[in-house]
Amino acid sequence: MESKQNDKVRVAFAASGKYLDIELPEPIQKEISGKDYIPYGRFNTYPDYLLSLYQNCSTLKAIIDGNVNYILGENFSLKDGFLTQAEAEEMLRELARDFQIFGYCFVQVLRNPMGDIIGLERLPAEYVRTDKDHQAFWYCEKWGSRSKAVVYPAFVPDFATAESSVYMIGKGRGVYPEPVWSAAVKDVEMERRIEEFHLNELRNNFLSSAIINFNNGPVSSEVAEQMERDMREKLGGSENAGRLILCFNENVQNRTTIDRLASDNFDTRYQALASRVREQIFISFKAQPILFGLTSETNTGFSTQEFGDLFRLYDKTMIRPVQQMFSRAFSHITGQSDFLAFNTFTI
Repeated sequence: MESKQNDKVRVAFAASGKYLDIELPEPIQKEISGKDYIPYGRFNTYPDYLLSLYQNCSTLKAIIDGNVNYILGENFSLKDGFLTQAEAEEMLRELARDFQIFGYCFVQVLRNPMGDIIGLERLPAEYVRTDKDHQAFWYCEKWGSRSKAVVYPAFVPDFATAESSVYMIGKGRGVYPEPVWSAAVKDVEMERRIEEFHLNELRNNFLSSAIINFNNGPVSSEVAEQMERDMREKLGGSENAGRLILCFNENVQNRTTIDRLASDNFDTRYQALASRVREQIFISFKAQPILFGLTSETNTGFSTQEFGDLFRLYDKTMIRPVQQMFSRAFSHITGQSDFLAFNTFTI
């Protein structure tokens, strides 16, 4: 008798999602025995993580791409030498983007057998590691695999024996300087997760919290999993919105029922969180949304006067220091003063 009662109250669930325990990568910079270079991150992949945040967070990408345009300025002047104007613009744009994403960037200096500089190229920052004194640089496009890294010496103006050397732009605490937005990494991650939430809401036809009851008694786990797959295939996704559901029930008592769970206003809560994290991302850059063609709760329109005032301050504090750093770096590499000069945007 007791056994039958237990059968009557037994409940089986087939879950349509899973709980994710997310551990964010950390910018660990620690010497490891047996390695000449300093890995960046627990698995030496932290630059890949920063790059993925840039590629998948619309606010961060808008700010960085806007900063790159501001850094290149109205135009720039380049002394005759190793690059055409078009080559220089492409290289500077990539270097500026790397600097904004990672907090540093790399210039590869090419020499002929006589030791003369014959070319300058950008070395993608996500592929480069270095030692604690920045005396050598390891380049590998697949860190963590068995691919062997290519080693380049650090650039030295009067040392012309190496055909290729590397100059690092960017200084700060640690072997790898952190980007200006490092304090907002968690906020960038949250914005990316919020976008995933809304995308999943669309994919699930905005039916994110519901229990579908099949009142014919518990079934085996294999049958439950197959039923879940069938439901996902036929009813899940935005392309299935508005489809009819046909249920063939033996009687009223065993009919299929759907119970909606309380949503706790997730959409409203996520919107409030989205506004907060977006604000934190702009704060990390000391920027205002209007500088990048975006509106905010306090600025819903565009004012030329307001934009001009904000830009002059932003240009002085966040853009010119980067331009000056780049100019000094190229003068040091080429041995020519004022080799590169930027012309600031005019409002």
